Amino acid sequence: MPTRLPDAIFSPSGVAARPGHVLRKADVIFRSGDYDFPVEQGGTFSMTPDDIKAALADFAPVDLEDTHAPSVFNGKLGRLVKTTPSANFDVFGGEVEIPEWFDSLFKGQPIKLSARWDRTTKRLKKLAVVPEGRVPDAAMFAAFSAAYPPAADPNLTPMPAASADSRNASVDGGDVVEKTAHGIAALISAALQDTSLPETARKQLTQMAQMCDSMCAPPEPPPATTIPPAPNQGDAPMSAEVAALQAEIKALKDANFEAKKDKFRAEGRTFAHELFRAGKITPAEAPNVTEAYFQAAMDDHAHPTTDVCFSDDKGNQAKGTRLHALKAMLLNQPSNGLTQELTGDGKVAADGDALFNRTTTADAGPKRMTPEAKDKYLSHTDLGKAILRDRKTANGAR
Repeated sequence: MPTRLPDAIFSPSGVAARPGHVLRKADVIFRSGDYDFPVEQGGTFSMTPDDIKAALADFAPVDLEDTHAPSVFNGKLGRLVKTTPSANFDVFGGEVEIPEWFDSLFKGQPIKLSARWDRTTKRLKKLAVVPEGRVPDAAMFAAFSAAYPPAADPNLTPMPAASADSRNASVDGGDVVEKTAHGIAALISAALQDTSLPETARKQLTQMAQMCDSMCAPPEPPPATTIPPAPNQGDAPMSAEVAALQAEIKALKDANFEAKKDKFRAEGRTFAHELFRAGKITPAEAPNVTEAYFQAAMDDHAHPTTDVCFSDDKGNQAKGTRLHALKAMLLNQPSNGLTQELTGDGKVAADGDALFNRTTTADAGPKRMTPEAKDKYLSHTDLGKAILRDRKTANGAR
């Protein structure tokens, strides 16, 4: 159930914050009523004024958690240390103790809250900080804060209005603060005279006394205005030397960067050539491979990482740089066979100069077709048969 915590204050109720903590006051933490929830979350949850009264009767401080969810901040954000019900118990507020570092994140801002209840016992289990509350009008404001005036609530007992005399008692706000600090310091001094005072309480009162002393101390005068000395003419050569040295350093860095770029491009060309010899790429693909190699190497140089996932030559998942992933991708692809001898029998002469066909012939020259073979082939077509007839007629005429 939502609420918001305002600026940090010291509570006048007597509850003292632990060292390193401050107290924030919440005028409203929860209101009685019926709250709708989905069926899977238990359905409607109801709290009557009598339920609130019974819950507060058994109240013990509860931790402040982060949005009712598992979080490393749970148990470290503070705790609800006191509850303050209205006269008819239909609403209650309280005081929340939070660490100073957490309070400093919300200076001048309210912090919204939400309550976690046990559905069976109807007892408060946790209080959480949330970005948005369930009840829009449950806004929490600090007491005595002009920047965040508390909303009127008919169920809360109103504070008596200040009289005209008290309003006009002092016009100077600083004078009021100083007089108040003096009064508190006197009370603390008297309390410290009690020898039976516990050591923890004595330390807290001593710290409060030191704060009062700092509030009562007169303000320090503003520092005297000093005129900076005129620049020494002897400094000019030093400035020129520094500028020249900085320029030289920049030139060296630029030259080193250009050298790295040249090195990466040369490595890319060598890698592309090796891929071509292994039959992994074609000559037309070599420039693209060189550029991809260069870009991956530059990215690794500018943003180093070894978390790039890829598959190695055995198909197992591996991690490395961008350049490792690119090399693995190109080296693991099958060969295109363009640089291999496809007509040979796989054997090369010792001197590497001669390759032989798989099927060898008895003679080195081609065979000529015999006249009988020609006539045989001509007899298979009509045109060939006509040629044979003409030849036969011509031979007969002779």
